[in-house]
Amino acid sequence: MRKSLIKFAPLALAVATGAAFADDSSGVTLYGILDTAVANIQHNANFDSYFPVTGNPTPVSNTAAPHSVTGMVNGGLSQSRWGIKGQENLGNGLKAIFKLESAINVPTGTLSNAALGVANGGTASQDSAISGQLFSRGAFAGLSSDTWGTVTAGRNTSFFLDNMAITDPLGEAQDFSPLGYSGSYGGGGNTDDSRVDNSIKYEYSLGRFTLGGLYKFGGVAGYTAAQNAFQLDGTYVDGPLAVQLGYEEFHDALHVDGQGTLGTVANGYLATPGVTPGAGTLNVTAANTKALLLAARYDWHQTTVNGGYERQEFTNPSNPGADHVTSIFGIPVAGVKTAQYGSQFNLNVLWIGATQHITRAFSLTAATYHVGKDAYTSGITGSTIGAAAENYYTLLADYRLSRQSDLYAGLMKVNTSGSEANMGNRIIGAGFRHAF
Repeated sequence: MRKSLIKFAPLALAVATGAAFADDSSGVTLYGILDTAVANIQHNANFDSYFPVTGNPTPVSNTAAPHSVTGMVNGGLSQSRWGIKGQENLGNGLKAIFKLESAINVPTGTLSNAALGVANGGTASQDSAISGQLFSRGAFAGLSSDTWGTVTAGRNTSFFLDNMAITDPLGEAQDFSPLGYSGSYGGGGNTDDSRVDNSIKYEYSLGRFTLGGLYKFGGVAGYTAAQNAFQLDGTYVDGPLAVQLGYEEFHDALHVDGQGTLGTVANGYLATPGVTPGAGTLNVTAANTKALLLAARYDWHQTTVNGGYERQEFTNPSNPGADHVTSIFGIPVAGVKTAQYGSQFNLNVLWIGATQHITRAFSLTAATYHVGKDAYTSGITGSTIGAAAENYYTLLADYRLSRQSDLYAGLMKVNTSGSEANMGNRIIGAGFRHAF
């Protein structure tokens, strides 16, 4: 699997966890990716200089955002970041390892902070796990053994996010793939769960199989099971074929809905005492989420084919009394909703695509994604929220200037139907990416 990645995606591999600790020597490495592009989005609010993706190329209300926006965006293909990783050879196949990784916005030189944009309102910023933390993309330390596998503790990436980086035809490109733009898919339902705080992650290789598990500690006094989570993951690699299967459950997972306002606090949100809704505050929904992921990748000569399926299930939180937080990402929470669902809400995501390497330097990728949202009953009003569907079509051209630098141009078109019929969108852009 890693040999295929080295051939087809060296820039992505340069900062992948697996590659970071492949060498037996001790040492510390500074690394990163700087990626910026100029893009036009058909329907959008103002670009946000703190939002990791700058704009929102996924479905938005065409009525609320009737205008197009053109400007410089951050991380068209890869989220811009810098990091420090290191290892110490302890002997007998055992190593101490660590990684600290920060997300930055290259066009403005700011620390990426999606929550800040949401709290201020009026911009394209959306919920994200990348919300102002110094090391928002990851912070962990652990041990790696040739015999017993690897265990890390801290802020780990979810197995779903890891898997999609390999099986998404666009490699989780932020502006040209819904899997890359929306961390909710990598988080198994909630964007904030794509990078898991207070977690222990374990991986063990056995022949062609790699097995993994992750557990998140809730840390809520009086509620043992509140805000905890677990993930199970399995990968099978046989020559050019890789197949990945994962399952996860998050209890009382939190999702940022938008700026805290008087109108929305009254609509099913329990107001936080002492917090005045308005600019600088957030509204949050708590829910239990379950997700199943099955995905595959096949390398054949100069062609790579990717495909996958993810199912997400949402219900009301198990421990609502533990979910009335007063702040998230350091921003005051005006209201928390704990009864969003009158019935279970199901979401199904399918994708397939291929990359063709025309020459050693030039490649073309075409992909399509389908997001199906089942109808469910609102826990607030008791009314039915209708079914909806989103269909994405992407074409991306990439020209590699060197092993570390490339130029790219892409187009993504989104068509919607059902209850999201008036929410289509389109992005077209071109950019430059450099890894160091």
